[in-house]
Amino acid sequence: MNFLLSRFGGHGVVFGKGKASDENLPEDQSFEYLLENHATSMNDFTYLSSYQAMYDPMGPYKSLPERAIKIADIEHDFTEIMMQFQMRVKTRVYMVPYIYCNIFAIFLKTDYSEIEDFVGRLKPSYDFVMITHFINKSEKEIKLLMPEILHKTLLTLIFEMDIKEGECEIIPAKNSLAKKIDLEKLTDGIDMLQDVESPAELATLLTKY
Repeated sequence: MNFLLSRFGGHGVVFGKGKASDENLPEDQSFEYLLENHATSMNDFTYLSSYQAMYDPMGPYKSLPERAIKIADIEHDFTEIMMQFQMRVKTRVYMVPYIYCNIFAIFLKTDYSEIEDFVGRLKPSYDFVMITHFINKSEKEIKLLMPEILHKTLLTLIFEMDIKEGECEIIPAKNSLAKKIDLEKLTDGIDMLQDVESPAELATLLTKY
């Protein structure tokens, strides 16, 4: 059950082969090759998502890396298993610089306590699910652009998690970084995500953020 509900690697399963995102992984999984050849391109950044393919080093971790900081909670519908009535879960979102100052790793930890009566006890983990690369940005520029980076990261994450259809609420963390989130603007973006069906449409939407 932990395998099926883990936030890493998406939720599609190929019978006899495991998660769909384990399929068609490139032989060369060096970081530079993945960014160059497999990242999804937006207008001013690219990203790798474990919901598309679980590249190295994505997956579950027992603890967060140093310098990781919580940016928000996402309260969203639980959709991984068909149930008689709708359940809600809370997913914590963490961000940490990754290798370079303009690249970030995104970790999730979902609290399943509300549904354990139905699915059994689950072993918690910090799931490394996404890498974002803000192209040709210096450390100084990254600091100035942080509100935009946070908005684009969270909207892209919601799109990749495929939780945009139900009720989805962002609760910013109580720290100086999360204070840069414009909650009203971000909520409007989540509403507009309802009509987004492809990365190209997502890229168009993110030009407003």
